[in-house]
Amino acid sequence: MKRNYFVCCLLALLGSLNVQAVSFVVDGISYEAEKDTNLVAVIAGAELYEGAINIPATVRYGDVDYTVTKIGEKAFYYCTGVTSVTIAEGITKIDYAAFRNCSGMTSVTLPSTLKSLGTSAFFGCKSLTSVSIPAAVDSIKPYTFYGCEALTAFTVPNTVRFVGGSAFTGCKNLTSVVLPEGITEIASYTFRSCFKLTSVNIPASVTSIGDLAFENCIMLSNVTLPDGLRQLGSGAFDLCLGLKSINIPASLKNIAPSTFSSCTSIESITVAAGNPVYSTPDNCNALIETILDEKTQKVTKRLVLGCKNSFIPVGVTEIGKYAFNSCVGLTSVTIPGTVTSIGDYAFNNCLNLASVEIPEGVADIGVGVFSDCSSLTSVVIPSTVTSISESLFEYCTGLTTVTLPATLTSIDDDAFYGCADLETIVCLATKCPKLSLTSFDWDLVPEISLSVPESAVDLYEADELWSMFNVEAIGGAAVAPSWDTETAVSDLKGDARIVNVYNLGGQQNTRMQRGINVVRMSDGTTRKILMK
Repeated sequence: MKRNYFVCCLLALLGSLNVQAVSFVVDGISYEAEKDTNLVAVIAGAELYEGAINIPATVRYGDVDYTVTKIGEKAFYYCTGVTSVTIAEGITKIDYAAFRNCSGMTSVTLPSTLKSLGTSAFFGCKSLTSVSIPAAVDSIKPYTFYGCEALTAFTVPNTVRFVGGSAFTGCKNLTSVVLPEGITEIASYTFRSCFKLTSVNIPASVTSIGDLAFENCIMLSNVTLPDGLRQLGSGAFDLCLGLKSINIPASLKNIAPSTFSSCTSIESITVAAGNPVYSTPDNCNALIETILDEKTQKVTKRLVLGCKNSFIPVGVTEIGKYAFNSCVGLTSVTIPGTVTSIGDYAFNNCLNLASVEIPEGVADIGVGVFSDCSSLTSVVIPSTVTSISESLFEYCTGLTTVTLPATLTSIDDDAFYGCADLETIVCLATKCPKLSLTSFDWDLVPEISLSVPESAVDLYEADELWSMFNVEAIGGAAVAPSWDTETAVSDLKGDARIVNVYNLGGQQNTRMQRGINVVRMSDGTTRKILMK
């Protein structure tokens, strides 16, 4: 029994020796072959390759003629001195990272027999100006041409059915790409940061575009989404600054938040008839998503994308995350009374947004909604809001006046940080709202006037943080009401009197003006009055 075991081990050892790789060098190129075969792969040499490289179809070593079948894994890895490569007919495969970071290589000639291009095959070949992919190749794997900065145009063969994630990321001089029919997916990051890409044809066969697929393609101006598209990934067209119009096909039922974030040039948004989820009601030039809760049967209408030419139609209940993010052409916005929540960063970086009216009924205002809105000068927060969220007005450098409701209980981190021109805060809360230590730039706070109800002045002055403001009582002398029978003022009863008058932009007036006035009453209530 022991002898049989020994014989088996010996045979196994001899077998393994029999298939040991054989390596040799011919004309400065290293090869590796399995013993007892004449098939070899080009492998990395003892020293980095340099200059113009010609890889032959066959090579003779000793008395044996070998057939070269592939370029092995990392064979030319970091060979920055290689200037060009010509690969002979007959070779069928280029392995993983074979030419990765050959940063000096300007050209490569691929044989018609090539069937397989490995992941990262030409990663970082930043001097490569053009590549012709043979028809026998059926896929372009992830990272294949990542960082090939000198590529200017690329045509994917009709035989290719798959283009992997990040395949062309960072090809910053690529201006156009032709994709064949038959491709069903544009994977995540595929064309990310292709700065000069102006157009790309998306075949009718494509049903999915992945996360950040075209992110930061700042010159992309013309994209038509195909009729069969079903999935658009998060940030798919984020920072496509040149994109002017968006068409949503009837088949598209799932658009992730921030898909078109920071597309500052968008002028029109359209939705194909028959789309069961998305619409542009009343020609609002904004994308509205209808969501049905199967349990409660509650219908939510969420505005997921707007542009400088949009208006928010009555019936919308939510403004979604990033809906108007970086919409620099937006100068004013009217939010209808049907809206109850505004999602994170909905108006972030709307640099020219000068006025916004937040109606009563809005209860939830998300993180950073108005951050970096540097033209916004005054805001009135409605009484349905109980908390000022994190970074809500961060770096609103033109903000001078804010009116906070009596219902306010807290102000979160960085809510007003960087508001360099903030002069006046009117806070109607009779109890000091909880104040985050980082909610304000405290170097600026001693210059800010804080007006609070007279009964609460002592509370604010006793608070460790609120006492750093210039605390004073609201009002002083009452504002004389106008007893116009056509206004709502005539229903005042008892000792109620008007103590403050504001316009819709939040600016305080000494008396009511023609139009709509926002008034704060001595009994703590707020109302809108139409003055004719």
